Amino acid sequence: MQRNLIFHQTRLRLAAWYTLVMGGILGLSGLGVYSVVAHTYYETIDQGLQSVAKALHQSIEPAWQQPGHLEQLAQEFSLELCINQTNCLPKKTIIKQPIAEAANSVNYYIRLLDSSEKLFAIAGMSFNNLPMTSPSKQWQILTDSSGTRYLQITLPLYTQNQLSGYLQSVVLLSPCCL
Repeated sequence: MQRNLIFHQTRLRLAAWYTLVMGGILGLSGLGVYSVVAHTYYETIDQGLQSVAKALHQSIEPAWQQPGHLEQLAQEFSLELCINQTNCLPKKTIIKQPIAEAANSVNYYIRLLDSSEKLFAIAGMSFNNLPMTSPSKQWQILTDSSGTRYLQITLPLYTQNQLSGYLQSVVLLSPCCL
């Protein structure tokens, strides 16, 4: 009887150790896979936002440099000019450029700021309660009042080699990976 009791306790200890070791291995493996997938996801978001921002920058900067072309620029990119704050309240507009078609299901929001960091124009999907930020940092993660996170890139706009404004492009960071 004594032998069966010792044998039974040893079996339970071995089973417990086996469970702990396998649980640890599987947990660490799962954490590793999650880290790789999350990193890849964020790299994809970064590259996509950067390519959209650079394409827009290359299209907007030449028109930005020519005085009197603001209306043409606004028409071409479906920009909502912010002459006063009331006409720049959040609303949905769609970018007519092929860039928007390439973005497919990803929604971008574009803001143009003048050299004094005042909102000049907006385009794309307007995100409610998204804070205005200083363009001092090129990459920023923004959080709105509801806790939703966004990634923003800021690129400078130049007129005759002098800083004359900023292009800010913003994309939603999917809630799946917060």
